[in-house]
Amino acid sequence: MPKSPFKVIFKKELIPKVYFVTFQAEYDSGYRAGQFFSIEVANKEFRPYSTVHCSRTPPIYFPETKALPVLEEGEYVSFMISTKPGGIASEYFDKVENNQFTTGVGPSGSFRYYPNDRPKAFIATGTGLAPFVPMVEGILKNNPLADLSVFFGCWKISDNFCEQFFPNFYNKPAYPNFKIYIVAEDIEGNPETNFLKEGRVTTVVPATISEVKDSDYYICGHPAMCTAMEEVLKEHGCEDNVFSEKFGK
Repeated sequence: MPKSPFKVIFKKELIPKVYFVTFQAEYDSGYRAGQFFSIEVANKEFRPYSTVHCSRTPPIYFPETKALPVLEEGEYVSFMISTKPGGIASEYFDKVENNQFTTGVGPSGSFRYYPNDRPKAFIATGTGLAPFVPMVEGILKNNPLADLSVFFGCWKISDNFCEQFFPNFYNKPAYPNFKIYIVAEDIEGNPETNFLKEGRVTTVVPATISEVKDSDYYICGHPAMCTAMEEVLKEHGCEDNVFSEKFGK
């Protein structure tokens, strides 16, 4: 499996203990949306992370990244990383700074989306959003009228960082069928709307999608959430159209 020096070139805290981190790799990896890289967080200790962005062009999600140059060789590789669990990986990403080096290995993994004309719902909690960013980008670039919904689950509405990762598509007239639903157990006094829901994704998703069996579902996040969401969809007759990636798998 290919490996490369990974140089940290950008780090931003999205919410407390959750970071967006961009490395510069020295190789062209052949990455496909949905795959992950393993990052060396201590001597010969590697941890896998789903990839938000992998390209010679810089990520576009924050103004600071737009100043990065287009690379002639190698790639920018970006991740959403939570340090809430603690441990050596959390310690590494809490402390790592720009211009430090580590090693990246990959890409790896078989999680992917399957092209077809069916509506698609991407269901994520926290940093489980990561693989869905490039998937949505790829689908909408090829078909601006694609029917796509992102359901982003979080504990509190102040933990929401979803919309900023779709600046070219969200609330843009050219993409009329792209929708984002924010689902929080605590909406902190905000009123519910069509796109802000109080509760959990396991109840909001089937209540929001009118013809549940007619959509494809992609799920990524904590294993308990993924398993619970799979069971709910199975109860609605969805088995062959559900695809999931669990943290730690």
